[in-house]
Amino acid sequence: MAGLMGIGMLTTLVIREPQHRPDRLASQIETRLVQSVGVGERRSALARLVAWFSEAVVSPFVEFFERNGRMALMILLLVGCYKLSDITMGVMANPFYLDLGFGLDDIANVTKVFGFFMTIAGAALGGILVARYGIMRPLLAGAILVASTNLLFVWLAVSEPKLATIQLNMVNCL
Repeated sequence: MAGLMGIGMLTTLVIREPQHRPDRLASQIETRLVQSVGVGERRSALARLVAWFSEAVVSPFVEFFERNGRMALMILLLVGCYKLSDITMGVMANPFYLDLGFGLDDIANVTKVFGFFMTIAGAALGGILVARYGIMRPLLAGAILVASTNLLFVWLAVSEPKLATIQLNMVNCL
């Protein structure tokens, strides 16, 4: 695995940076921001630090909000909340499965082996759906499905612990 990672790292170090034109709107925003902060000349270390922070952190946010207008906040909320339930419930899944009476081997087989193949299948299906319907509809459907997967944990808690039940829960969570 380290050798395969080394190939990618070596390729990144060997190839040249592609030529690209900077976005005119982004350049104008950065110039305006640097002038408003007053660090255009960058003589002192503090001025250089403020200029770096302005260019690296503040400018992208300002440009994002100017480009997207009112929808920018909705986009950030979607990104922030999209996988929130998986993040909060995911760490408790293994203790939950153990509490239900599943063995460590069963949990490992379902989450690692079966889960790996379901993740690949889900990524492929997501790519097909985005290519066919655009990005907004699959994203919205994915958000609804992610939120509804919490109901599968409820179903798993009240049903009899069988391996098929946990596999079905994994398929629906991916």
